[in-house]
Amino acid sequence: MPMSEPVLIVDANRLVCNQVESILGEAGLQIHCCDDLITASGQIRRLRPGVILLDAGLVSSDPTICQQLR
Repeated sequence: MPMSEPVLIVDANRLVCNQVESILGEAGLQIHCCDDLITASGQIRRLRPGVILLDAGLVSSDPTICQQLR
């Protein structure tokens, strides 16, 4: 199977992160999780993920995160 770009899951609820990581991991995707925007920012720079699943509740706490992701 070819190497895919990593997927970053950002969710304050670790249970949600673990469930999504399990499902996507079974599909052979490279998954990384974090639970806050500060850590996510560093992970994004380091990993350069192809997909970011971002908890909407975290976005409402810092709406500039979407602008930074662009």
